[in-house]
Amino acid sequence: MAPEQTGRMNRSIDVRSDLYSLGVTFHEMLTGLPPFSASDPMEWVHCHIARHPVPPNKRVSTVPEPIAAIVLKLLAKNAENRYQTAAGIEADLRLCLAAWQAHNRIETFPLGADDAPRPFADPGEAVRARAFDRIVANGSTETVLISGYSGIGKCSVVHELHKALVPPRGLFPSGKFDQYKRDIPYVTLAQAFQSLVRQLLGKNEQEISQWRGALAEALGSNGQLMVNLIPELALIIGEP
Repeated sequence: MAPEQTGRMNRSIDVRSDLYSLGVTFHEMLTGLPPFSASDPMEWVHCHIARHPVPPNKRVSTVPEPIAAIVLKLLAKNAENRYQTAAGIEADLRLCLAAWQAHNRIETFPLGADDAPRPFADPGEAVRARAFDRIVANGSTETVLISGYSGIGKCSVVHELHKALVPPRGLFPSGKFDQYKRDIPYVTLAQAFQSLVRQLLGKNEQEISQWRGALAEALGSNGQLMVNLIPELALIIGEP
């Protein structure tokens, strides 16, 4: 698990996180041991965030220096210091292979010469950002759907967009469909509305007053129903 995947760092997760995992795999292939040792999950998290790995050639003296350097580059804590693409790793490994086959040794060389860095922006982020800007400018309503299989990172994509756009210009209510709560009606909508109410309660009285009127008008005769579902709502609109 790359440092940015531990949940302890405010860093985006992208393909370079997989390259870190590749570095862990290479280290164990070369030495028979993982780059760190720990006795419990929290210590493992600390290792990946803060500890420097033992170089492979310090554990196994026959590992060539350039190969060890490649592994350490993959295991860099900061994603910008790792290889940026799998193609860059492949190019350096091919140089190592050619040198070994030709001379039975590998001389030190600059790593990542053929590693073409590129921005790791989500290709759909610009589309979603433009949709958000249109809503802010026109007061319109739009729906942006993000599809994909469970566990591929849809929530992470939304979270990154939230961090970039929402705090200075809006509110971000959220709820999540949970397979273990499928028998509870409207649980996801309740979660989203509850998160909105909690954000509103952190605002000043003038802003709360504006929201009080808007919510009372929108909810109409359903106010008590919503208070029963979201008790915190009563602190904003009062008991209907």
